[in-house]
Amino acid sequence: MKLKPWTAGPLLEAHVERPRPWFLALVAIVAPVYLKLALKVRTVRLKGAESLAELYREARDGKCRFLVAFRHPGDADPHIVFWSLHRQVGKELKRDRASLRPDLQNLVEGPFGGRFVSGAEIPLWGGPAVRWALRNAGTVPVTHGRLDRSTLDYLVRAITDEATPVVLAPEGQVSYHSGAVQSLDAGVARLALWAAERMSAKGDSVPVHLVPLAVDYRFVPRAHARLPKFVTKLERRCGLPDGSGREICERLDQLWERLVGIAEEQYARVYNQKPAPEGSSTRLRIQTLIEGALARVEAFYGIAPAGDHGPVVPYALGGLGQFDGDAGTDRRGAGDNGN
Repeated sequence: MKLKPWTAGPLLEAHVERPRPWFLALVAIVAPVYLKLALKVRTVRLKGAESLAELYREARDGKCRFLVAFRHPGDADPHIVFWSLHRQVGKELKRDRASLRPDLQNLVEGPFGGRFVSGAEIPLWGGPAVRWALRNAGTVPVTHGRLDRSTLDYLVRAITDEATPVVLAPEGQVSYHSGAVQSLDAGVARLALWAAERMSAKGDSVPVHLVPLAVDYRFVPRAHARLPKFVTKLERRCGLPDGSGREICERLDQLWERLVGIAEEQYARVYNQKPAPEGSSTRLRIQTLIEGALARVEAFYGIAPAGDHGPVVPYALGGLGQFDGDAGTDRRGAGDNGN
């Protein structure tokens, strides 16, 4: 069988279209099945829907503007947050309608939602279906690696001019930690400040709220029962002895150490890269590997190293820099991604 070579799709430019109503209607029908079959999410519950509804009401009345900064522990988070803001807020309000304050009862039908930010590189590996979904969902693609002034300006205008929030993840990318917050980039706070400054300059001094939204996963009992078998399979693939009978956390720690060791052996053999000094912590060993990988990519593309890459947490919107709202000031900085 002859395979066609993979070619990257086009980088998307920021656009001003709102989410297509027919696409949101399609999401309402398809999303529950997609969540269960593709993302393996059985149920979604949104706590604090009344507080969110109050912010939506105040924004519609011109009394405030707001952004939503969501946790990013897994690949499914943007899908779940999109579903939650567009559909789940209304469902939760309907469920608790009898206990709602009178001024919130007329908000049950919405509309809610938000303007989501995504990395412009996602369509490169996501393919035509992903590009189609992102475009019709009204997402704002952000190009990394450079000062994306037009997108920054558009996001600031979206905050100041629209009653729905801009939604993005201050952890940058997937953190794989449901119960721990990774290093936060300052992009969300900067956008809020720039929007407040722009509104103040126009004589419309209303507060711009920054609303944190945690994403927390709970596994069903059946998933917990399958974990030992899965760990045994990983041990076998990594060349470790069967650890059945020992604590799961101990076995996972041993697997982690083994995977780091395999990576160190690979980089030493292929790239002649020295591992971290003997006795180093696992975190330092991983950072040494990442620094080596970044150095080789920089060398390949002829990019001068930018100095210390910081903590071992990938970030997105890293090239957006800082921006003064209207004229702009070229300063390097890190931002955020809805991914």
